[in-house]
Amino acid sequence: MTKVVKAAVIVGLLGMVGVVGACAQPGPVTVRSYQPDDLVVRVEYIGGMRPTTDVLTDVPGVSVYGNGRVISAGPVPAIYPGPALPNLQVSHISPQDVSYLVNLAVQAGVGKIADYGQPNIMDAPSTRVTVLIDGKRQVATANALGMGDNDGQLTATQRKARSDLRGLVDALGYLPHTLGPLKVNQQEPYVATRVAVVATPWTSPGENIPAQTEVGWPGPTLPGQPVARLNGLTCLTVTDATAVLRAAAGANRLTPWLDGGQRWTIAFRPLLPDETDCDDLGD
Repeated sequence: MTKVVKAAVIVGLLGMVGVVGACAQPGPVTVRSYQPDDLVVRVEYIGGMRPTTDVLTDVPGVSVYGNGRVISAGPVPAIYPGPALPNLQVSHISPQDVSYLVNLAVQAGVGKIADYGQPNIMDAPSTRVTVLIDGKRQVATANALGMGDNDGQLTATQRKARSDLRGLVDALGYLPHTLGPLKVNQQEPYVATRVAVVATPWTSPGENIPAQTEVGWPGPTLPGQPVARLNGLTCLTVTDATAVLRAAAGANRLTPWLDGGQRWTIAFRPLLPDETDCDDLGD
């Protein structure tokens, strides 16, 4: 799946404000207790036909933490080559509203045995929703959610389950609408303290692409350690990311990074509060 198509899928799933109402409003909110850094709710897109590097470096659509931090993937400019760093934004909601979102997930069927069926669509990503409910991580995963929901080979029960999950994803993707605009603090850029980098030998992008400015690599020696589950891929965790992120802020996806006399192409993945190193990434 191309990056353009994948981006369209994500925008379609997170931007469908008009169908947020598909996730019905719960009754009285069951207030739950979470630690500040607990990952309470996450929406991410996995699988599908995509480059191997993206398996490690794709960012979740939405992550909600126990202290009310909400980290989401913001829009990126439609330019080529695109910026080196993903546009991660952080906002804040109240602990009670965190519980409200968990209640929405429970009502949408997360944590229950649900059959989402398999539409007749090839190579589409799956939407995975993870929710921390009563100390246990509950997961709901549906392939081609939002694209194949009305497939004729799905049963009525499967279509209903997909509709409920899609309504939840839409509600989580536009919290000012779901909670009310005054309950979501203004977004600001998320500043990571650690970053994972996937380095591959740099190759010229071709004659039609302007020459790229070489940048000296300010981090630990590239390329890092092999990723056992992804043959041929390496990943390096930068534990003090200040210098690396500062350099990457002015770079793009085709920037040649010079380290030890060799040029590298680098894909950056800022680590989120629940992530420690490269081992925490991937499907």
